[in-house]
Amino acid sequence: MKKLVAIIALIAGTGSPAIAADVMAVTTLERGRILSVSDIDIYPAAGEDPYMVHQAYVGKQLKRTVYAGSEISPMHLQEPVLVQRNAMVTMTYKFGTLTIVTSGRALGNGSTGELVDVMNLESRKTVRALVTGPDQVIVQ
Repeated sequence: MKKLVAIIALIAGTGSPAIAADVMAVTTLERGRILSVSDIDIYPAAGEDPYMVHQAYVGKQLKRTVYAGSEISPMHLQEPVLVQRNAMVTMTYKFGTLTIVTSGRALGNGSTGELVDVMNLESRKTVRALVTGPDQVIVQ
């Protein structure tokens, strides 16, 4: 059943990897935690590379709390949120060879590659910006 769910998720375009391995929480992991190698135990399916399973899970952020010994599925994971709502961010404007760096306030959460609304603190204007790193955005 797990294989079927993973395959359906992949076909549906959720970006979740098709993984047949059982991945279990070593301890209780709270929502928002970014998974590390020590947080999970992997029981790979026959012929499956445990390293590939680690790549699919480690560094991802939990959408909900997972209790010790419970299975973690790809549906419980998301890309880490690098920009938090109301956080101060560094805004970079690029126009050809001209680069302007200023401060702004994020008006929403965002992960790498996502667009978020950011208010420029100097002009008080709201612009769409691409998240590039922790509290870093580029205005396009």
